[in-house]
Parts: sequence; structure tokens; C-alpha cells
Amino acid sequence: MASHRKSSREATLCGAETIEAAAPESVRSIGALSGSGTPAPAPQRVVLVQGSAPHLSGETRPLLRRRLRLLALVLFAGFLTLLGWALLRTPLGSMPLIRAMHLGVSLLLGLIAWLLSY
Repeated sequence: MASHRKSSREATLCGAETIEAAAPESVRSIGALSGSGTPAPAPQRVVLVQGSAPHLSGETRPLLRRRLRLLALVLFAGFLTLLGWALLRTPLGSMPLIRAMHLGVSLLLGLIAWLLSY
């Protein structure tokens, strides 16, 4: 059945008219590089509008700062929660270095969130 479809499709394409179109400029320039004797045309220069790039960064900077502040606050809350849980679950004198590092990281995250709020 598939061969029947293929043959009927080929039959309809056999009578179709062939249209020849000119090659695009990019294809013609590639042909020129292949040794036909004519050099390829120089590429077009693009000029950027002055002031377009800072405008976009000016719009995204507050958004990125807000996202970073929210992430710092979420991490700060998580670290403080885990620190409180660790203080309640383990004896006070055990693992002083780990507790000090945990407290330091928690305070650092809080400081970062506080600095990002200004």
C-alpha cells in the first residue's frame, strides 16, 4: 500500500512545473570564494544605536538585585532554622568548630541580605 502511495505521488510530481530562482546573496558569495575569479563582496557593517545597551542593563539590574536579596533571605532563614534545630538537638559543647562555622555563614547571609536591601 505504501508503494501505491509513493507511485501516485511521483506521478503528480512528474507533471509539475520547475521554477528556477536566483540564488541568495550568501550562496553567491560562497561561490565567489570557490575560485570563480571574482572576489566576495565585503560584509555589511552594523552600527549599534548609542545608549541602547545601558538602557537594558538599567532595567534588569534592580530585578536581579531583588532576586539576589530574596535568595539571600531564604538561605538566611534556612540556615538560622537549621542552626536552632542543631542547638536544641545536640549537647552544647559538641562540635564547636562546625557550630561556629554554621553561625558565621548564617550571619554572613544575613549581612548580605541586609546590604542588598539598600
